[in-house]
Amino acid sequence: MTSNAKKFLRLCQGGDVGGVVSMLDADQGLLEAKDAQGATGLHRAAREGREDVLRLLLDRGLGANVVDNKMVTALHEACSNARLGCAKLLLERGAATNRHKANSSLQTGGFTPLHCAAANGHYELAELLIQHDGSGVAGRDRAGECPLSSAVRSDNSRLVTLLLNSGAVPYIQSLNGRTCLHVAALHGRREIARILLEHARSEAREAELLLAADCGGSLAAHEAAAGGHVDMLEVLVNAGTPIDSEDSGGRTPLQVAGEERRKEAAEWLIRKGALKHVEHDQVKLALEGTGHDEDLPHSFLHQAIVKVGRISRPLRTDAYSIYSPGPRP
Repeated sequence: MTSNAKKFLRLCQGGDVGGVVSMLDADQGLLEAKDAQGATGLHRAAREGREDVLRLLLDRGLGANVVDNKMVTALHEACSNARLGCAKLLLERGAATNRHKANSSLQTGGFTPLHCAAANGHYELAELLIQHDGSGVAGRDRAGECPLSSAVRSDNSRLVTLLLNSGAVPYIQSLNGRTCLHVAALHGRREIARILLEHARSEAREAELLLAADCGGSLAAHEAAAGGHVDMLEVLVNAGTPIDSEDSGGRTPLQVAGEERRKEAAEWLIRKGALKHVEHDQVKLALEGTGHDEDLPHSFLHQAIVKVGRISRPLRTDAYSIYSPGPRP
Protein backbone atom coordinates (compact mmCIF):
# COMPACT_ATOMS: atom_id res chain seq x y z
CA MET A 1 0.00 0.00 0.00
CA THR A 2 1.39 3.37 -1.02
CA SER A 3 1.85 6.30 1.34
CA ASN A 4 -0.94 8.14 -0.49
CA ALA A 5 -3.29 5.18 0.03
CA LYS A 6 -2.47 5.11 3.75
CA LYS A 7 -3.12 8.83 4.04
CA PHE A 8 -6.39 8.52 2.13
CA LEU A 9 -7.68 5.76 4.40
CA ARG A 10 -6.74 7.75 7.50
CA LEU A 11 -8.70 10.73 6.18
CA CYS A 12 -11.73 8.50 5.54
CA GLN A 13 -11.52 7.11 9.05
CA GLY A 14 -11.13 10.55 10.56
CA GLY A 15 -14.06 12.04 8.64
CA ASP A 16 -12.03 14.67 6.77
CA VAL A 17 -14.36 15.30 3.84
CA GLY A 18 -12.27 18.11 2.37
CA GLY A 19 -9.12 16.06 2.49
CA VAL A 20 -10.83 13.04 0.91
CA VAL A 21 -12.25 15.20 -1.91
CA SER A 22 -8.86 16.76 -2.58
CA MET A 23 -7.10 13.42 -2.80
CA LEU A 24 -9.77 11.87 -5.01
CA ASP A 25 -9.67 14.86 -7.34
CA ALA A 26 -5.94 14.29 -7.72
CA ASP A 27 -6.20 10.49 -8.02
CA GLN A 28 -9.61 8.80 -8.46
CA GLY A 29 -7.90 5.44 -8.17
CA LEU A 30 -7.58 5.97 -4.42
CA LEU A 31 -11.26 5.10 -4.21
CA GLU A 32 -10.23 1.43 -4.41
CA ALA A 33 -7.45 1.71 -1.83
CA LYS A 34 -7.36 -1.10 0.75
CA ASP A 35 -5.33 -1.76 3.88
CA ALA A 36 -3.63 -5.05 4.75
CA GLN A 37 -6.97 -6.50 5.92
CA GLY A 38 -8.65 -5.48 2.68
CA ALA A 39 -10.71 -2.71 4.29
CA THR A 40 -11.54 0.27 2.08
CA GLY A 41 -12.30 3.83 3.03
CA LEU A 42 -15.96 2.80 3.05
CA HIS A 43 -15.31 0.21 5.76
CA ARG A 44 -13.39 2.71 7.86
CA ALA A 45 -15.96 5.46 7.47
CA ALA A 46 -18.82 3.10 8.40
CA ARG A 47 -16.90 1.78 11.42
CA GLU A 48 -16.36 5.29 12.78
CA GLY A 49 -19.77 6.69 11.83
CA ARG A 50 -18.46 9.15 9.22
CA GLU A 51 -21.67 9.59 7.24
CA ASP A 52 -20.45 12.49 5.09
CA VAL A 53 -17.38 10.56 3.96
CA LEU A 54 -19.51 7.46 3.39
CA ARG A 55 -21.89 9.42 1.18
CA LEU A 56 -18.99 10.96 -0.72
CA LEU A 57 -17.37 7.61 -1.45
CA LEU A 58 -20.65 6.14 -2.62
CA ASP A 59 -21.33 9.18 -4.81
CA ARG A 60 -17.89 8.81 -6.33
CA GLY A 61 -18.72 5.25 -7.38
CA LEU A 62 -17.48 2.90 -4.65
CA GLY A 63 -19.93 -0.01 -4.36
CA ALA A 64 -21.93 -0.43 -1.16
CA ASN A 65 -21.13 -4.16 -1.06
CA VAL A 66 -17.35 -4.02 -1.39
CA VAL A 67 -15.77 -6.61 0.94
CA ASP A 68 -12.49 -6.94 2.83
CA ASN A 69 -10.33 -10.07 3.01
CA LYS A 70 -12.86 -11.79 5.27
CA MET A 71 -15.96 -10.83 3.32
CA VAL A 72 -16.89 -8.10 5.79
CA THR A 73 -18.93 -5.29 4.26
CA ALA A 74 -19.35 -1.70 5.40
CA LEU A 75 -22.82 -2.68 6.60
CA HIS A 76 -21.27 -5.28 8.92
CA GLU A 77 -19.06 -2.53 10.33
CA ALA A 78 -21.96 -0.13 10.81
CA CYS A 79 -24.08 -2.78 12.55
CA SER A 80 -21.25 -3.91 14.82
CA ASN A 81 -20.53 -0.37 15.96
CA ALA A 82 -24.04 1.10 16.36
CA ARG A 83 -23.76 3.42 13.37
CA LEU A 84 -27.46 3.73 12.56
CA GLY A 85 -27.11 6.66 10.14
CA CYS A 86 -24.41 4.87 8.16
CA ALA A 87 -26.49 1.71 8.00
CA LYS A 88 -29.50 3.64 6.67
CA LEU A 89 -27.37 5.26 3.99
CA LEU A 90 -25.79 1.96 2.95
CA LEU A 91 -29.18 0.27 2.67
CA GLU A 92 -30.46 3.16 0.55
CA ARG A 93 -27.51 2.62 -1.76
CA GLY A 94 -28.11 -1.11 -2.17
CA ALA A 95 -26.13 -2.76 0.62
CA ALA A 96 -27.05 -6.44 0.96
CA THR A 97 -28.34 -7.64 4.33
CA ASN A 98 -27.57 -11.33 3.77
CA ARG A 99 -23.80 -11.27 3.31
CA HIS A 100 -21.88 -13.59 5.67
CA LYS A 101 -18.51 -12.82 7.22
CA ALA A 102 -15.97 -15.46 6.24
CA ASN A 103 -13.77 -15.29 9.33
CA SER A 104 -13.04 -18.52 11.18
CA SER A 105 -14.05 -17.28 14.64
CA LEU A 106 -16.50 -19.54 16.45
CA GLN A 107 -18.01 -16.42 18.01
CA THR A 108 -18.55 -14.26 14.91
CA GLY A 109 -17.78 -16.52 11.94
CA GLY A 110 -20.48 -16.35 9.28
CA PHE A 111 -22.25 -13.38 10.87
CA THR A 112 -24.70 -11.41 8.77
CA PRO A 113 -25.27 -7.71 9.54
CA LEU A 114 -28.28 -8.75 11.65
CA HIS A 115 -26.11 -11.12 13.68
CA CYS A 116 -23.72 -8.19 14.27
CA ALA A 117 -26.53 -5.90 15.43
CA ALA A 118 -28.06 -8.60 17.65
CA ALA A 119 -24.74 -9.66 19.19
CA ASN A 120 -24.08 -6.09 20.26
CA GLY A 121 -27.61 -5.44 21.50
CA HIS A 122 -28.38 -2.75 18.91
CA TYR A 123 -32.18 -2.74 18.81
CA GLU A 124 -32.67 0.14 16.35
CA LEU A 125 -30.22 -1.34 13.87
CA ALA A 126 -31.86 -4.75 14.09
CA GLU A 127 -35.26 -3.15 13.55
CA LEU A 128 -33.95 -1.26 10.51
CA LEU A 129 -32.50 -4.43 8.96
CA ILE A 130 -35.67 -6.43 9.56
CA GLN A 131 -37.84 -3.70 8.05
CA HIS A 132 -35.58 -3.72 5.00
CA ASP A 133 -35.49 -7.53 4.65
CA GLY A 134 -37.28 -9.69 7.19
CA SER A 135 -35.74 -12.91 5.88
CA GLY A 136 -32.56 -12.10 7.81
CA VAL A 137 -34.02 -13.47 11.05
CA ALA A 138 -33.45 -16.98 9.65
CA GLY A 139 -29.81 -16.41 8.69
CA ARG A 140 -27.32 -18.93 10.10
CA ASP A 141 -23.75 -18.19 11.15
CA ARG A 142 -20.76 -20.55 11.03
CA ALA A 143 -21.97 -22.37 14.14
CA GLY A 144 -25.47 -22.74 12.69
CA GLU A 145 -26.95 -20.14 15.03
CA CYS A 146 -29.55 -17.52 14.10
CA PRO A 147 -29.50 -13.86 15.20
CA LEU A 148 -31.91 -14.81 18.01
CA SER A 149 -29.13 -16.66 19.84
CA SER A 150 -26.85 -13.65 19.39
CA ALA A 151 -29.53 -11.42 20.91
CA VAL A 152 -29.88 -13.80 23.87
CA ARG A 153 -26.16 -13.53 24.57
CA SER A 154 -26.37 -9.73 24.45
CA ASP A 155 -29.03 -9.94 27.20
CA ASN A 156 -31.43 -7.61 25.39
CA SER A 157 -34.96 -8.83 26.09
CA ARG A 158 -36.51 -6.11 23.91
CA LEU A 159 -34.41 -7.24 20.97
CA VAL A 160 -35.29 -10.89 21.60
CA THR A 161 -38.99 -9.97 21.54
CA LEU A 162 -38.50 -8.04 18.28
CA LEU A 163 -36.89 -11.05 16.62
CA LEU A 164 -39.57 -13.46 17.86
CA ASN A 165 -42.33 -11.14 16.63
CA SER A 166 -40.53 -10.91 13.30
CA GLY A 167 -40.55 -14.66 12.72
CA ALA A 168 -37.46 -15.93 14.50
CA VAL A 169 -37.85 -19.61 15.46
CA PRO A 170 -36.60 -20.48 18.97
CA TYR A 171 -36.61 -24.25 18.34
CA ILE A 172 -33.89 -24.15 15.69
CA GLN A 173 -30.79 -26.04 16.80
CA SER A 174 -27.23 -25.06 15.94
CA LEU A 175 -24.64 -27.45 14.55
CA ASN A 176 -23.92 -28.63 18.11
CA GLY A 177 -27.63 -29.05 18.79
CA ARG A 178 -28.14 -26.03 21.01
CA THR A 179 -31.25 -23.89 20.95
CA CYS A 180 -31.45 -20.29 22.08
CA LEU A 181 -32.81 -21.63 25.40
CA HIS A 182 -29.54 -23.52 25.94
CA VAL A 183 -27.73 -20.22 25.38
CA ALA A 184 -30.02 -18.38 27.81
CA ALA A 185 -29.59 -21.10 30.44
CA LEU A 186 -25.80 -21.22 30.24
CA HIS A 187 -25.48 -17.44 30.55
CA GLY A 188 -28.16 -17.05 33.20
CA ARG A 189 -30.56 -14.96 31.11
CA ARG A 190 -33.62 -15.69 33.25
CA GLU A 191 -35.96 -13.02 31.90
CA ILE A 192 -35.08 -13.92 28.34
CA ALA A 193 -35.72 -17.59 29.10
CA ARG A 194 -39.18 -16.65 30.31
CA ILE A 195 -39.83 -14.73 27.08
CA LEU A 196 -38.71 -17.71 25.01
CA LEU A 197 -40.86 -20.14 27.00
CA GLU A 198 -43.90 -17.88 26.86
CA HIS A 199 -43.52 -17.67 23.10
CA ALA A 200 -43.18 -21.46 22.85
CA ARG A 201 -46.20 -21.90 25.13
CA SER A 202 -48.29 -19.68 22.84
CA GLU A 203 -47.48 -22.11 20.04
CA ALA A 204 -48.04 -25.20 22.21
CA ARG A 205 -44.35 -26.11 21.84
CA GLU A 206 -43.00 -25.37 25.31
CA ALA A 207 -42.10 -29.00 26.02
CA GLU A 208 -40.24 -29.21 22.72
CA LEU A 209 -38.05 -26.29 23.71
CA LEU A 210 -37.47 -27.52 27.26
CA LEU A 211 -36.55 -31.05 26.17
CA ALA A 212 -34.42 -30.17 23.13
CA ALA A 213 -31.06 -31.92 23.58
CA ASP A 214 -27.73 -30.79 22.16
CA CYS A 215 -25.21 -33.17 20.59
CA GLY A 216 -24.15 -34.32 24.06
CA GLY A 217 -27.72 -34.91 25.15
CA SER A 218 -27.76 -31.88 27.45
CA LEU A 219 -30.98 -29.99 28.02
CA ALA A 220 -31.15 -26.32 28.94
CA ALA A 221 -31.35 -27.44 32.59
CA HIS A 222 -27.91 -29.08 32.33
CA GLU A 223 -26.52 -25.80 30.99
CA ALA A 224 -28.10 -23.84 33.85
CA ALA A 225 -26.58 -26.28 36.36
CA ALA A 226 -23.17 -25.98 34.69
CA GLY A 227 -23.37 -22.21 35.01
CA GLY A 228 -24.62 -22.37 38.59
CA HIS A 229 -27.73 -20.34 37.78
CA VAL A 230 -30.26 -21.27 40.46
CA ASP A 231 -32.89 -18.79 39.29
CA MET A 232 -32.66 -20.25 35.80
CA LEU A 233 -33.01 -23.80 37.12
CA GLU A 234 -36.13 -22.68 38.96
CA VAL A 235 -37.65 -21.28 35.74
CA LEU A 236 -36.85 -24.44 33.76
CA VAL A 237 -37.98 -26.96 36.39
CA ASN A 238 -41.16 -25.04 37.17
CA ALA A 239 -41.90 -24.95 33.44
CA GLY A 240 -41.76 -28.75 33.27
CA THR A 241 -38.19 -29.94 32.83
CA PRO A 242 -37.79 -33.25 34.70
CA ILE A 243 -35.27 -32.67 37.46
CA ASP A 244 -33.58 -36.02 36.78
CA SER A 245 -33.18 -35.52 33.02
CA GLU A 246 -30.11 -37.36 31.74
CA ASP A 247 -27.65 -36.33 29.06
CA SER A 248 -25.94 -38.83 26.75
CA GLY A 249 -23.54 -39.79 29.55
CA GLY A 250 -26.35 -40.42 32.01
CA ARG A 251 -25.64 -37.24 33.95
CA THR A 252 -28.45 -35.31 35.57
CA PRO A 253 -28.27 -31.56 36.30
CA LEU A 254 -27.22 -32.49 39.85
CA GLN A 255 -24.19 -34.41 38.61
CA VAL A 256 -23.29 -31.52 36.31
CA ALA A 257 -23.54 -29.07 39.22
CA GLY A 258 -21.25 -31.36 41.23
CA GLU A 259 -18.67 -31.60 38.47
CA GLU A 260 -18.65 -27.82 38.01
CA ARG A 261 -18.57 -27.17 41.80
CA ARG A 262 -21.80 -25.18 41.70
CA LYS A 263 -22.69 -25.34 45.38
CA GLU A 264 -25.92 -23.33 45.41
CA ALA A 265 -27.23 -25.08 42.31
CA ALA A 266 -26.49 -28.50 43.81
CA GLU A 267 -28.21 -27.62 47.07
CA TRP A 268 -31.27 -26.25 45.25
CA LEU A 269 -31.57 -29.38 43.11
CA ILE A 270 -31.31 -31.61 46.20
CA ARG A 271 -34.07 -29.65 47.92
CA LYS A 272 -36.22 -30.09 44.82
CA GLY A 273 -35.86 -33.87 44.85
CA ALA A 274 -32.86 -34.59 42.68
CA LEU A 275 -31.67 -37.32 45.08
CA LYS A 276 -34.58 -39.50 44.08
CA HIS A 277 -32.32 -40.40 41.17
CA VAL A 278 -29.58 -42.50 42.82
CA GLU A 279 -28.44 -44.85 40.05
CA HIS A 280 -25.46 -42.77 38.95
CA ASP A 281 -22.15 -43.82 40.55
CA GLN A 282 -21.32 -40.25 41.48
CA VAL A 283 -24.54 -39.87 43.46
CA LYS A 284 -24.14 -43.29 45.12
CA LEU A 285 -20.69 -42.32 46.35
CA ALA A 286 -22.01 -38.97 47.56
CA LEU A 287 -24.80 -40.67 49.51
CA GLU A 288 -22.37 -43.13 51.05
CA GLY A 289 -20.03 -40.35 52.08
CA THR A 290 -16.99 -42.34 50.95
CA GLY A 291 -13.75 -40.54 50.18
CA HIS A 292 -12.62 -37.22 51.59
CA ASP A 293 -10.99 -35.58 48.59
CA GLU A 294 -12.88 -32.31 48.20
CA ASP A 295 -11.74 -32.08 44.58
CA LEU A 296 -13.84 -35.10 43.64
CA PRO A 297 -17.38 -34.40 42.41
CA HIS A 298 -18.99 -36.98 44.70
CA SER A 299 -17.22 -35.50 47.73
CA PHE A 300 -18.47 -32.05 46.73
CA LEU A 301 -22.00 -33.40 46.37
CA HIS A 302 -21.79 -35.11 49.74
CA GLN A 303 -21.04 -31.75 51.35
CA ALA A 304 -24.10 -30.28 49.66
CA ILE A 305 -26.22 -33.21 50.85
CA VAL A 306 -24.98 -32.80 54.41
CA LYS A 307 -25.75 -29.08 54.38
CA VAL A 308 -29.26 -29.46 52.98
CA GLY A 309 -30.05 -32.36 55.32
CA ARG A 310 -28.17 -30.73 58.22
CA ILE A 311 -26.28 -33.95 58.86
CA SER A 312 -22.94 -33.71 60.64
CA ARG A 313 -21.48 -37.11 59.74
CA PRO A 314 -21.38 -39.28 56.60
CA LEU A 315 -24.01 -41.99 56.40
CA ARG A 316 -24.36 -45.03 54.13
CA THR A 317 -26.96 -45.48 51.41
CA ASP A 318 -29.17 -47.51 53.74
CA ALA A 319 -29.79 -44.18 55.49
CA TYR A 320 -30.96 -42.58 52.24
CA SER A 321 -34.20 -41.39 53.76
CA ILE A 322 -32.23 -39.02 56.00
CA TYR A 323 -30.82 -37.36 52.92
CA SER A 324 -34.13 -37.14 51.13
CA PRO A 325 -35.34 -33.60 50.61
CA GLY A 326 -38.21 -32.40 52.73
CA PRO A 327 -39.21 -29.68 55.14
CA ARG A 328 -36.21 -28.30 56.99
CA PRO A 329 -36.38 -27.70 60.73
